[in-house]
Amino acid sequence: MARPKDRLIQVEIYGQRYSLRAEDDAEAGYVEQLAAHVDKKMRELSQNTPTVDSFKVAVLAAVNIADEYFQERQRWQSVEGQVRERAEKLGTLLDETLRAR
Repeated sequence: MARPKDRLIQVEIYGQRYSLRAEDDAEAGYVEQLAAHVDKKMRELSQNTPTVDSFKVAVLAAVNIADEYFQERQRWQSVEGQVRERAEKLGTLLDETLRAR
């Protein structure tokens, strides 16, 4: 269901026009970036894959985008763990320093 302030924006993905909703200009720009990313992935795959079936290209693009997402999520989880570990070490050092005074 559309929110009262939503507006329709037109995007093109792999030669097809789609009407998508956006709440404001910032969100519209974001949606356009997402559509451009999907379009780019589909076009890259269609150039490197013998299939001409747009549905198969869309599924392959979805798998590639999901792979990017999972790799990025794993990288951030690793960074988050490192930050947590360093924060705990700093907290321990701070406690030890304050107790020594």
